[in-house]
Amino acid sequence: MTSLESTIKVFPPEALRTHASSKVQLAVQDAAELYASQYRRYTELPYVTHPYGVAMRLLNIGADEPTLIAALFHSALDMNAGMSASMLRRQYGEEVLSLVLPLTEGPALAGVPRAERKRLYRERLIAAEPRVHDIKLADIIDSLDGIVHADLRLAKVYLPDHEALVKGLVKGHPALQQEARHTFTRERSRLKR
Repeated sequence: MTSLESTIKVFPPEALRTHASSKVQLAVQDAAELYASQYRRYTELPYVTHPYGVAMRLLNIGADEPTLIAALFHSALDMNAGMSASMLRRQYGEEVLSLVLPLTEGPALAGVPRAERKRLYRERLIAAEPRVHDIKLADIIDSLDGIVHADLRLAKVYLPDHEALVKGLVKGHPALQQEARHTFTRERSRLKR
């Protein structure tokens, strides 16, 4: 990918920038600032392209304002990006925070062996409300798409971690469930080649 392509991808999609909700527009700007110096692990694209991709998938299924905002900050509390739970609550309210918290592994699981940590995280997500399932499904789709080609080593860890999760997020929007299963199956078959 050229630096020009990288730069172009930093700009939020038109549909997010022109969303009728001024709160979503503010969240798009805040996300760009929050993730300004971060890059995706395996694509070298600015990290903000990931939350934009997650939010766009949710916008396409008609997600509500709190869900779109939570999508933009779905990993902010885990990334040491400069966002705390109290800051998120103060800026966007309790409802947005309640959607982000189940998506966060957080310090409570620090020191727990990886397999157990992933199991506890998966159980919490599966028990969460449908909008959390929507955000996580969109996150998985955006994260899995092309992972085998981009980083084989990461794919070998990431795909098994998400197999049970993709199957367990049954409260999510049917279109997201179908796309997540399709993306997972395609990337798993690429891994076996």
